[in-house]
Amino acid sequence: MAAATAQAAGHLVVPEPMAQSCTPEEVLRALTPENCRLVALIHRYRPQSITELCRLAARPQPNVSRSLAALERAGIVSMAGSRPKRPELAVQRVTIDLAELQNGRCEVDDSWRQIAGPSSLLRDG
Repeated sequence: MAAATAQAAGHLVVPEPMAQSCTPEEVLRALTPENCRLVALIHRYRPQSITELCRLAARPQPNVSRSLAALERAGIVSMAGSRPKRPELAVQRVTIDLAELQNGRCEVDDSWRQIAGPSSLLRDG
């Protein structure tokens, strides 16, 4: 019932345990143009390894690995499998309530995975 009240009040409600908290600054730092391109490549091509993502992005592996680490810390990307690790999208939407910047919190919502899966993110054309 509290979730319905919070939703009616205009607050983002993320079902637990799917909510991941991080600082808005960390999310904003992670969403550089180069990293957004990696997110789009992961969505579109679903690379089976970091090496494949490096080829798609035409970027060196250490550079891509640092970018993926930042995106993973921000809760945007997750690494699946063991060897080779496979980058996957962890969320569909990132919401930063500008009023919450003072509090240093944002919420990353991955509840969409239960319904739509990653194909609903970054639609082509």
